[in-house]
Amino acid sequence: MDKNRFFKTGVAVVLVSMCVLVFCASCFIVGLSDEYDNVKAPEILANTEVFLDPDDLARLHTIPDWQLEFSEMLREFGWEHSPYPVTVVSVVSCQEPTRLSALRMDFQAIEYSGLIPFKKYAIASYDQETHRVSIRIEEQALRLKRARELDLAQYKVDFAGAIEIADLNGGGQYQQELDQECLVTGLLQDNLWKVIYSPVGSTTGPELIIEIDPVSGTVKHS
Repeated sequence: MDKNRFFKTGVAVVLVSMCVLVFCASCFIVGLSDEYDNVKAPEILANTEVFLDPDDLARLHTIPDWQLEFSEMLREFGWEHSPYPVTVVSVVSCQEPTRLSALRMDFQAIEYSGLIPFKKYAIASYDQETHRVSIRIEEQALRLKRARELDLAQYKVDFAGAIEIADLNGGGQYQQELDQECLVTGLLQDNLWKVIYSPVGSTTGPELIIEIDPVSGTVKHS
């Protein structure tokens, strides 16, 4: 009888302790949310433009070259994190695939202020027509989700290589059948190239999307 009473008492103590822990954790989360509710929206830390001398383009041949260039610009405006991008977007015309029209890189990082996580987000984008680089840096509290970082050094297929592979796997035929000016957009994200063919001046298509593994060069068929 004493043993049963001892067992029941122990179970009750454990259940009460668990309830207390859950309640405390809930209060902490609610308090945290209330305290930082006013900073949940992204705060813009920098939003400006930098002129890029056309002569400097001669040394920017690869995406890693652009990564280094953008990283130096970001640091000038307060970005103190490792320069690892999470997204790369390159745009060329179908008629001049070797002439870059636009390039954008997105960077992310997580840092803490005490126990509060802040997600830092930076965008650097180059416009060939104006020779300007737009810089935008944001931070947002209580946002832990983070995109997968790109390790450009491991990729054997760059944008030019991705276009060559895509042309041989439907892109060339698309251009012949379209028979008008078009754009080729390369989206590098989550360790995957997406080469997108689309007509100029059209937002409704038709467009063609070809997915390529940046390491092996294998075309992924959905």
